[in-house]
Amino acid sequence: MSQCIGQCQWESNNLNSTMANSQADFTMNLLRINGINSSTILSPISIFIALAMAYLGAKENTAAEIRNTIAKGIFEEEIHPYFSSFLNYSKSYENIRLKSVNRIYFQNNLKIQQRYFDEMKKYYNNEFEQIDFRQPSDAAKKINKFVAKSTNDRFLNFMSPSAINSNTSMISINAIYFKADWENIFWATFEADFYSSPKKITKVQMMSQDTRLYLEYFETDEYEIIGLPYKEREATMYIILPKERFGLQKVMNGMDLSELQKSLAAQQHWTNVNVKLPQFQIKSSFNLVKTLQTLGIKDAFNENANFSGISKEEKIKLSNIVHKTFIKIDENGCEAAAFTGVLFHWTSGIHPPPKSFTVDHPFLFIIADKKFNFLFAGTFFG
Repeated sequence: MSQCIGQCQWESNNLNSTMANSQADFTMNLLRINGINSSTILSPISIFIALAMAYLGAKENTAAEIRNTIAKGIFEEEIHPYFSSFLNYSKSYENIRLKSVNRIYFQNNLKIQQRYFDEMKKYYNNEFEQIDFRQPSDAAKKINKFVAKSTNDRFLNFMSPSAINSNTSMISINAIYFKADWENIFWATFEADFYSSPKKITKVQMMSQDTRLYLEYFETDEYEIIGLPYKEREATMYIILPKERFGLQKVMNGMDLSELQKSLAAQQHWTNVNVKLPQFQIKSSFNLVKTLQTLGIKDAFNENANFSGISKEEKIKLSNIVHKTFIKIDENGCEAAAFTGVLFHWTSGIHPPPKSFTVDHPFLFIIADKKFNFLFAGTFFG
């Protein structure tokens, strides 16, 4: 008999590294398509979980296309246990609130495979609920009530009745809510200029950390990156700031986020930094069908779809993947929601002058947990 301690090291380090790389590549592709010119927020882990739940019932080429997009290089038998471990591990955080819930609504005459019921419950703690999509207003009301409760009322009208019709057979939902305080809160804000574009300067409320702090810091010829930890370092917000004022598009087009992730994990640079960061709030909404088709998931959305692992008697396909996300950053910390991101004090003595890290032009940000699961990622243009 063997015993698994600490979620078997929260799965193997190799599996965790491979999945982190997969998430990094996927995140960068999403942002290149959706966030290159305007403020955007996405939750890569929420999208991954939603697609993994579809993958659980997919077969043949439909399954292969989803797997190659979200879990390339990972053994099939490792995919669902990985996400199950993430969902279980996320409940253990003591200083951040990270809540992820899953639910599937299905038409009351759709015959779902018992194995799909069982495995969704096993891996994703998923709840199923029968619903009559022929009554779109009632169906939308019920779904919206669940989403609002799961995201602390950040999304009150997720599902429009007009999005539901007689062809709707099933709606799968993953909702994530995140709230955390900074390890070190920012000082009171002051008004400052934010250079949104060559033709636009926006007034923002700028926060500052002027105490002498050691923070994660890394730089290349094109950008600087800083890690701002949340309480007890259970998650971190990484700010990627181009050195060229309006160089975010260039940085994003050339950046390999998986290599950056490896550099941060391996090198652990700590630097004395004075930080100035704007308060911001972003709310985004996307239908990800075209984006996912661009990334290689095609059969799932057309007549070639094979979801016989969900239902053998009914031929079903994906019609829409709606992704809505919210984030708010202020002096105290972060609140974020979605459905479908080490510090030392100086002691005494003589120290090198601190670096100045002033975030006054468009930047990329990522909120990741300790295992580099990409909880949220986005861009800010003021």
